Amino acid sequence: MGHKPDPDPLFKYMEVSNASNNELIYIGDSVYDWECAKSAKVDFALAGWGSLSREIQADYYLEKPDDLLSIMRDRSYDVTEEHSIVCRSSNNSKRT
Repeated sequence: MGHKPDPDPLFKYMEVSNASNNELIYIGDSVYDWECAKSAKVDFALAGWGSLSREIQADYYLEKPDDLLSIMRDRSYDVTEEHSIVCRSSNNSKRT
C-alpha cells in the first residue's frame, strides 16, 4: 500500500470503517495531505498550527484543534457521541 499522497490508505480506512467519502474530513498540514484527500474525494481541513504554507487549498481552515468541533456541528455530526478518530504521523499510528 502506498503512502500519501497516494489515497489507497484512505480508501482502505473507508472500506474497513464502512464510511463514505462524504462522511469524512481529512485533516492535514501539507500539500501531500491535500492531494491525498482530493484524490479520494474527501473534504480537506488545513491544520494551520502545523502548516508551513497558508497557500494550500482547503475546504476548511483550522486555526486551532477546537475549530473542528464547529465544522462537525455544521455538518450535523453528534459531537457528544464517541467517534473513531485516526491519528497518523510519520512515526506512529494510533486509534482513539
